[in-house]
This record gives sequence, structure tokens and C-alpha cells, in this order.
Amino acid sequence: MTNPMLLLVPVTLGAVIVAAPVAAVEPTIPNLSGTYRCVPDTRPCQSSTFSISQAGPKLEVKSEQGPVGEAEVTSPISVSLGPPWNVNGIILPDQRTIEWSAGTRWQRQ
Repeated sequence: MTNPMLLLVPVTLGAVIVAAPVAAVEPTIPNLSGTYRCVPDTRPCQSSTFSISQAGPKLEVKSEQGPVGEAEVTSPISVSLGPPWNVNGIILPDQRTIEWSAGTRWQRQ
């Protein structure tokens, strides 16, 4: 009687991953242009009305009392306002309200 020989051959299964280019989706910049009324939240407002004009993510903010500042939309939900205010803001889901780190809230009229 003959003994059949078993031949074991290692088999390697591999997967090839191909990186396909993915189109980057730019986040939508909210339109914040308009006139806003300041509502005291935890601190009083320095002015009752502000106007915002917008070009892309860049904003120009004017107080009814005269001061002007530059701001930038830093994400679809945040904005950074420079001098003379130097505050950061959260854009609420209604995109008509901004809550500022200074403890005030602006609502678009």
C-alpha cells in the first residue's frame, strides 16, 4: 500500500486598495449680511444695532455708534470679530442669530 503525500501549499489572499480621488466639498458659508439688534444675554450691549456687510467669508461690522470692525466666518457655525470688539461668535442653526463670547446675542431683523 502506498501512502499518498499531501502537499500543502500556503495561499495568501490579498486585497488591493486603490485610492480614488475624492472631490473636496467646501463648507457652505452662511450669509450674515444685514442689520442686527443686540439682545443682552449675560452682559449689556455696547450698542443696540449693528450692520454686517459680507464678501465671501470676510465681514465688515458697523455699530450704530460709529465703531467699525472686521470679522471672518471661520466655519459654517463660527465667526471671529476683531477690534474693537475682539470676540468669537457661534452662528445658531437659524443663521439669523449670533451668540458672542462677550455674553451678548445679535438677532438679524
